[in-house]
Amino acid sequence: MSTHLTDPINNKVKLLSVFAENKPGILAKATEALAEAHVNILWFKIVDGAGDKYGVIRFLVDNNQEGMAALKKSGFAVSTMPVLAVIADDNPGSLFRLTAALYEGNVDVRNGSGYYLNQGVVLIIETQEQEAATAILNKLGYKILTSAEVKALSNKCCCN
Repeated sequence: MSTHLTDPINNKVKLLSVFAENKPGILAKATEALAEAHVNILWFKIVDGAGDKYGVIRFLVDNNQEGMAALKKSGFAVSTMPVLAVIADDNPGSLFRLTAALYEGNVDVRNGSGYYLNQGVVLIIETQEQEAATAILNKLGYKILTSAEVKALSNKCCCN
């Protein structure tokens, strides 16, 4: 059974979603737990509850099982959430073309973000219509990454 990023059956990319109190030091506590477990954070996002007492911290890590165990041991409530990790070009209109195609296919994008990597962009897309989104994006030539591919891309040095 694979422990990296993913569901071993279909190798889907998953995020760790941490339900946490919205107060100073919480992010440091969560990242310390991951660091002490030697879990590499590839991407993160904080979803503030618009001034609420609680929020959600989402992590893309290189080892979901170890990350989840470390966060739970530190007292956090943690779950996983499947997402699409899509390679897109880094040029004007790229995000528009992708989102327009999803809109035309009646796919609702619930959350999204991205990060620059090796002269391209990895878009993290959350949708309840993953199969439809995958079919639309594959048809248009977008590369949807598996968890192993996300980890492999993230391990490449881009600093030379």
